[in-house]
This record gives sequence, structure tokens and C-alpha cells, in this order.
Amino acid sequence: MSRQQFRFESTGTLAFHPSQGRADAAASLTIFKSKDVELATAGSWPETVALDTVDTSLSVAALKGARQVTLASGTGVVVGRHYLIGDSFGREYEVRVEGVDGNDVKTEQPLRIDIASAFSTFKGHDIRFALDATHLSEREREVRAVWTYAVGGDTFTEDQVFDIVRQPFQVSITEEDIERVWMGFGEAAARSNRWKVLIEGARNTLDNALRSRQVLPDLVRNPDALRLTLVYMFLSMWEESRFQTDRADMWRKRLDTEFAAFMSSHEWYDVDDDLNVDDGASDTRTFGTDEVGRVWNPHHHSWIFSRFDRETMGAQMPYAKVG
Repeated sequence: MSRQQFRFESTGTLAFHPSQGRADAAASLTIFKSKDVELATAGSWPETVALDTVDTSLSVAALKGARQVTLASGTGVVVGRHYLIGDSFGREYEVRVEGVDGNDVKTEQPLRIDIASAFSTFKGHDIRFALDATHLSEREREVRAVWTYAVGGDTFTEDQVFDIVRQPFQVSITEEDIERVWMGFGEAAARSNRWKVLIEGARNTLDNALRSRQVLPDLVRNPDALRLTLVYMFLSMWEESRFQTDRADMWRKRLDTEFAAFMSSHEWYDVDDDLNVDDGASDTRTFGTDEVGRVWNPHHHSWIFSRFDRETMGAQMPYAKVG
């Protein structure tokens, strides 16, 4: 999971998945905005955070590769959340729910093993904490959530880092976006829903790639400029998952070219984080060389097409000359 971002002066839900498995009981949470300074709260730290209440079993055996299971009770199962499905030998695997129809649950991932209904388990894995306007009252980066929980009687502590920002980074792609690059994708994807899971993984990888180059994703004010990069990243992962090594390499080369083009392009990178492109601040940078230039001058209109816009949308964007 990529680092979560929340809009400041708003509300949100901090979702945590214990790496050691489902916790025995409620977890303890303390959030720090800096090393030793606790985040503002209307209550007090630590907070006790209840587990997901779902704790049921399969009523019908499910075979390896299936993407639908029938539960003894579907009450409380929520689309988009993570659950642990287990067999009679105590083996557990995490799945994410894509659909719920009564007691029938559709998962994004196919089952990795056959699961008999006897002694099977289906339990909530998410621990979720509601962040209110007090928690999110100030913009902060690298806010540290410290979770303490027990599994099998052993106590574990894990850190989870998130940001409170003015405008969270969001870039998404659809099946139509992918088909504009590869017309045969729709036919290939019809045989599997794996691609929906991989899009999230591709987005997380893109987020990490930007951060590794000292680019804070939420300060890129035209995230659509990264959409084609995300498409290529997804396709390389998609072909890799299908063991199509040559095609995966082809998409990776296109990914490298497109990402390099973005990193050397002129984009609105909101250095002072004020959402204002024409305030006289140094808001536009050439990513590849870390050059920072003047913002677009509204009295001398200058426009270019970004590579992404030329190829897919034909939309115009402001250009700020460096130097």
C-alpha cells in the first residue's frame, strides 16, 4: 500500500493491515506529527481501535482459482476492504472484496488453494481509525501512526506513515485509457479481473518512483500528465503477471521513456503549496535537472502541448520558461 494522504481541514479513514495477521483484540494507536509531538486530538492518545467485526466461515467449499465464495454470513462484509480467508490447516491468505450479494462474496484475487467449508475462516483484516477535522487541522508530512496489537498472544508494534496535505495526489486510468495504447487489452482482460488489482499496484509504484526522485507527488498540480506513464507501468506489470517477458520488457522501455520525458518537462510543481500558479513564486520546475524557474506570466501568454496531451487528449497547458 502506498502512503495515504488526507486533505487537511477535512476528515478521512486511516486503514491499517497488521503484517502479522488478524489481531487478537482491539489495537492501540498513537499518532505523532513529529518525533515526540503528538498529533492534535479532541480525545487523548493512545486510542483503542476496534477490529473489523467480520468473523465467519464458508458455507460451501471453494476451489483453487475461484473468485467467489459463499459465506455462512455476509453481514458486515464491505467492498474494497481486506479479509483473511483460511482453511482447516490454519493457512490464511489475504483477499480484497470486489462485490457482495447477500452471502456471496466476490474477491479481486483468485483463491490460491482449495478450501473446504469445514473449519474454514473468513475474518476482517482491516483496522480502521476515523480521522476528524481536529486530527487534520494542520498540513503535516510524514505523520507517524504507531500501532500496537497482539497476535497469538505476542505483542507487535508497527509504524504507518501518512501525509496531511492541501490536495492529495490522485491519478487514475480506465480500461479505455489502456485500450488507447493497446487495442487488444479489452479482449485479454475479459478473461481475468487481475488487471484491476494491478492498477493499484502500478499507482503505488509510481508514487514511490516520484518520491525516490525527491518529487512530492501531491505538489504535481497536473497529475494527468502522468497518466500515460501509469498506463505503461500497468501494462509492464500486467504482461509480467502473464509471463509475457518480451512484451513486459517492451512496455518497460516505453515506461522509461515516458517517465523520463515527464521528469525533464515543464510542469506546475507547486513548491510553495498554495494552489496559485501566478503569484510570483517559483512554481514551475524542470524535474530532470532540478531547475526552478519563474511561473507562467499572464501578460505574455505562452502555451505548449505536453507529450501526454499531444498523444491522447490534445489539451493545452501553461508553460513557464526556465531562466
